[in-house]
Amino acid sequence: GFVQPRFRKNVVVYLHRIPWDDRGTQFCAELARDPDVSVIEPFMPGFHSTPGNVPNHSMEANAEVVAALVARYGIKQYHVIGQGYGGVAALELASAHPKRVRSMTLISSPGAQEFELMGNPLVNKLVYGFHGAFFWGVSRLTPNFGAADLLPWDRDYAKTVFDTDLTDSKKILREWRKPLFLLHGEDDWVTAVDAARYTAQL
Repeated sequence: GFVQPRFRKNVVVYLHRIPWDDRGTQFCAELARDPDVSVIEPFMPGFHSTPGNVPNHSMEANAEVVAALVARYGIKQYHVIGQGYGGVAALELASAHPKRVRSMTLISSPGAQEFELMGNPLVNKLVYGFHGAFFWGVSRLTPNFGAADLLPWDRDYAKTVFDTDLTDSKKILREWRKPLFLLHGEDDWVTAVDAARYTAQL
């Protein structure tokens, strides 16, 4: 049966970047060293140990799955940290459940559609569509013996970025009135640091 874990005073929900790597888990372990902090790190479909056979890989859908998971634990309020595309899930989670999310931290996350990748949603979809087709071809048309599905960039990654819609991200940020922390690096080539500066001024 379901065993109800015991949580500390402050609960942090960490939504990982895609593709996932263990640096996020190490970060969560560091956060959990604080005696007042418990950390929940759910894995998105197809990443780490989770299967990718879900009807929708979008961060909007992932946000609702995470909200349901945390609610199952009986947690009423929590802080959210989103890294990379996990930040999009954080925005959707905060927008759909504003009374539950106490604060939001975005680490190297896209915040405005016009600053993400090519800057145009249609062009981005085309790029991600070709990306998905490439990995489909590699996994189905080459004798890779399953090795293609072990790569960080694979069909699940392509499905996630293709299914995710950033149209409402800027609006969510503009309307957010609780604590918000933006952390960004100058060497991020996918989401330029100018996007974080722009988002901070919204």
